[in-house]
Amino acid sequence: MAEKSGFPVGFGVDRAMIESLGGYWQAKREFAQPAEFLLNPKNTIMQLSYSDGPLARTEAEDVLKLVDHLSKA
Repeated sequence: MAEKSGFPVGFGVDRAMIESLGGYWQAKREFAQPAEFLLNPKNTIMQLSYSDGPLARTEAEDVLKLVDHLSKA
């Protein structure tokens, strides 16, 4: 799926990478809590979402709306 997106997609990060980004690694269950970044072509963060639970995660439809809005600004 990532190859077909037309843009770089990151996945498969390890504990060291998550901690270097300031994220939270849950050692007991061996996974990172979700963190979502929206970058512009200059690699500037346009939106960041960090969630330590199942609520308030960014929906794909909302990301598409934001990208559309930012592309017109």
